Amino acid sequence: MVGWINRLRQGLTKKKAVKEISKREKELLEDDGGPYVRRKIAQAKKGKAKGEIKNKSGHVVGVPHKERSAEAIKKYHGLHKDYKGKYESK
Repeated sequence: MVGWINRLRQGLTKKKAVKEISKREKELLEDDGGPYVRRKIAQAKKGKAKGEIKNKSGHVVGVPHKERSAEAIKKYHGLHKDYKGKYESK
C-alpha cells in the first residue's frame, strides 16, 4: 500500500520543463521602468514611423500628409530654425 502512494507522490512532484526565453521577452523582462515606460517607448516608435511633428514640450502638433508638408507644419507652429518668439529679440 505504501508503494503506490510513493509512486503517486513522485508523479506529482516531477520537475517541469524550463521554457526558453526569446530575445523579445528578455528585453521586456529587464528592469526598464515598468509597463508605462514600455508603452511610452512603443508609442514614440509608432509616432516616429508616422512622421509626427512635436513642439518643444513634446506634444504632437501635426502629421504631414499629401496636402501639408512637415515644413509647413513647423512654420505654422513656429518650430522652424529661423523662428523667434514674439518676446524674443529679433
